[in-house]
Amino acid sequence: MNQSEGRPETEEVCWVRFCQCDLNDVVRNPIYKSDTSTGAGLVLVLGYTHGIAVWHLMANTEARELYSSRSVGTCRTAMILPTPAEHRKINRPYLALVVGSEVKIVSLANSKEIHSIKADGEVEKVDATEKYIAISSPSTISLYSADKIECLYTIKDCLVPGR
Repeated sequence: MNQSEGRPETEEVCWVRFCQCDLNDVVRNPIYKSDTSTGAGLVLVLGYTHGIAVWHLMANTEARELYSSRSVGTCRTAMILPTPAEHRKINRPYLALVVGSEVKIVSLANSKEIHSIKADGEVEKVDATEKYIAISSPSTISLYSADKIECLYTIKDCLVPGR
């Protein structure tokens, strides 16, 4: 409680995202297909003013915190990266956090940072498939491999539609 103002200290939720990942994918986890009482649940990502939290909301009304950090700074957005089909699932799924001009890749299995990608400016969008991760900034679009997180191609000095 904040003694000077007489009200509880709270964190402001800036954005919310529901995600699909290995945890709630009925194709990768066939156990959820037959058991409708537990179901696959939802993965909820909450962006706070100074941090982020990821929760697995299970169908039986239980919630399990998968990741939480208040030291990442202002996280503009985040997404759970799809696990490549051929990739060993050690330390997967991965979470991509957008913090300014950096995309931090964090393992939801052990909460450790796996990789960090620096952009030429503030990262505007991250999107991903099982094969690729696309990162766009004001002047650059970069394409990374989803399995090794290596840069495959970069387009510099591009004009992004809508500006």
